[in-house]
Amino acid sequence: MKKKSFMQYNSKLILELLKSNVTGIVAGNILAMLITIGVLYTYVPNSYLSLFFLLHISLALFRLYIAKQLFISINENNTATKKNLFLYTIIIAIAAFSYGAMAFLGILYRVPDINIFIIGITLTTITAGALATLASVYIVFLAFVLFSLFPFIFALLFHGGVAFYIFAFILFVYIIVNSISGYRMYLNHQSSLILKRKFKTIYDNSSDGIVLIKNNKFTECNQATIKMFGYTTNMQEFLNIKLSKLMPPVQEDGKNSMKKMLQMLKKTNHGTHTFEWIHMKKNGELFYADITLSLISINQETLVHGIWRDITHRKKIENEIISLNKNLKAKIKEEVEKNREKDKAMLQQSRLAQMGEMMSMIAHQWRQPLTAISATSGNLTLKAKLDMLDNETVVELGEKISEYSQHLSSTIDDFRDFFKPNKDLLDITYKELVKSVLSIIEDSLETKNIELKQDLKSEAVLSSYPNELKQVILNLLKNAEDILLEKEIEHPTITIETEDNILRVRDNAGGVPKDIIEKVFDPYFSTKTQKDGTGLGLYMSKTIIEEHCGGELRVYNDEDGAVFEIKLPLKRISP
Repeated sequence: MKKKSFMQYNSKLILELLKSNVTGIVAGNILAMLITIGVLYTYVPNSYLSLFFLLHISLALFRLYIAKQLFISINENNTATKKNLFLYTIIIAIAAFSYGAMAFLGILYRVPDINIFIIGITLTTITAGALATLASVYIVFLAFVLFSLFPFIFALLFHGGVAFYIFAFILFVYIIVNSISGYRMYLNHQSSLILKRKFKTIYDNSSDGIVLIKNNKFTECNQATIKMFGYTTNMQEFLNIKLSKLMPPVQEDGKNSMKKMLQMLKKTNHGTHTFEWIHMKKNGELFYADITLSLISINQETLVHGIWRDITHRKKIENEIISLNKNLKAKIKEEVEKNREKDKAMLQQSRLAQMGEMMSMIAHQWRQPLTAISATSGNLTLKAKLDMLDNETVVELGEKISEYSQHLSSTIDDFRDFFKPNKDLLDITYKELVKSVLSIIEDSLETKNIELKQDLKSEAVLSSYPNELKQVILNLLKNAEDILLEKEIEHPTITIETEDNILRVRDNAGGVPKDIIEKVFDPYFSTKTQKDGTGLGLYMSKTIIEEHCGGELRVYNDEDGAVFEIKLPLKRISP
């Protein structure tokens, strides 16, 4: 890495130095020189004073010339800048050293002590003033301070005396303090320059438009602003364009653009204000902008600072999303309707499957009464043939036949009610539901030696659709029956239990395998494919409970087997 020379300074800092060049010449080469000559006049030979005068006049002229050359080399960015800065520093150093030399001459020619002190005060004054004129280039400032005060301190020490020793010590401390202050001033100049450069970089390279507004007119802007509005003119020509020509007559809400913009500008009095706006490019094309306005103060003048961001692409996407959402809502509605029809078909398919199973149950339940009716009828016929039929026997056997017939009729009613569509919410309890379902399936369970346990604690009143709930409970009991028979459990047991608004159907078949427990409610998923399982029973049960009845149906395993749990909302009691 190339080492930076002590003569290498940012051109902005050198230009800052040159701004005070004339002031520095007047103070350091004219006024201080005349004061020094006035103090030493009549004491120091005129030849020395004349030489001192001519030296400073020459240095002033040379300083003006070098300053001009330095300015040119910076603007042309040529290699002479370093050389010219070095010459400028030498001029400052020679001028500074001459004051110390004249003070030494004053001591040699026994100038009164007060005059020496006046020269010292003059030197400290102009070195203090050098902070304002030379501090932006520290090497120049340091050369002036050191070459003016160290020779003077040497002269004071050469003169001798307590007062001069003290003055010399004070000046030495002053050199240190002033050098530190000058370095801090240089760092401040440098930091300010870095900040300005950073701001200018951001300002010039920003993709957003940055503007300053005064009296409702753009007074300053970056190139991004000009480009955003589609202009290729220079900045001043763009700034002369009326604000009304940069926007359509009205905004989206139908309000006049200029009146509304004036309202937006007024809102900056209450803080930062952000809003969306429609602008117009040079070719008449409209575009959307996101605008942020805020008040700032520059040189004690209040201006509106604005940031313009082109959001046309974003607005286009937003509009596409809005349009897509509208279409999506229509599609969702359409798909929901399709799913409803699909669910109805599935429900019908599930009911048909259940009807097949229930026909088998009814046939089983009818077998015993029909056998009894047949036996009673045969007994009645036999007694009649043997002439052993009396009134009492006829009444007794007739009552039995009637009892068996009523049982058959009741079974038919249960089957008919079970599948009767009911769209009205009815009040019912779990006990009533379970009793109705067991009237159909209980005999089937007993025939297959499946023990049925009931623990019906709940007295809660539910407001729901009874027939649909019966289908779900029947389906859960039938699934439990099938898995117990399939696994040939030694002591098969199904338990129905209720508490509050919850009903559980348990079995002791070992539970649902972990790899499929998450799938049991999926449509067309069945573990009974070899037994013509449709895979719709549990899917429709979950649909009925959760979508039709507003409840919840879930499955989990306990230590004995699977547990299917129904949770339904309780009937709301009016206050």
